[in-house]
Amino acid sequence: MLVLASIDRLLLSSENVETRLYSSRRLAYFSLSVSTCFWLIFFVHVLIEFNIEQVGPFLFICLFYSNGFYSIFLSNSTTIFNLLLFVLMIILSIFSFKNVRQNRLIPRQQRRTFRSMHKKDLELLRCLYFQDLIYLLTSILLIFHTIYGTIINNQIHTSSIQAFKNFLLNLGVFIHHIPFSINFFIYLTISKAFRHEFKRLIYRICGIQLRRIQGEEENIQQNNVEMNVVSISVVPI
Repeated sequence: MLVLASIDRLLLSSENVETRLYSSRRLAYFSLSVSTCFWLIFFVHVLIEFNIEQVGPFLFICLFYSNGFYSIFLSNSTTIFNLLLFVLMIILSIFSFKNVRQNRLIPRQQRRTFRSMHKKDLELLRCLYFQDLIYLLTSILLIFHTIYGTIINNQIHTSSIQAFKNFLLNLGVFIHHIPFSINFFIYLTISKAFRHEFKRLIYRICGIQLRRIQGEEENIQQNNVEMNVVSISVVPI
């Protein structure tokens, strides 16, 4: 999901209007459909090779007993996909940041487009930067465990090596779940629009009417001017 969101932000941050048109709901639905179908088809082998066994009164684990080709395929494919997604997120974040920086450096008189990014789009892009950064930092240990397990897959595992692998796996899985529980705090801290909507929701739940902030329209227009957003009105002749 973060990769698809990074692609969408990259298209939206482009200074070319035609490129921005690809950032649409239609493309998002298509990308989600293709991605979902791909991963469902790719992980069909899990339903065939893995078995669910009970090792305790309320403890179930997934195991596979194939030590040949399937074990090599599983370890190598996991390593390749993790590395590809890791590198792809870094590249997309760098190019998105580069596009935003170029849009800010170009003078208004030399712009060929009629509008730039809205403030909400920039806030979402900033939130996505932090999401990608936290995800990358928390995925390093798990990727290291995957690479380490692939390297020593054909070696004899001693008790110390197995204990080290289990430690890396448990710690990596624990840290890897942090991004899934911290997104709310990222948006609450960075996005002003999200904080305003969250406050409006809390007031609505508590039965308190939220008064309209004075000068809200002026602030919106001022923010649009700061972001070089030009409103175009068509006058019939």
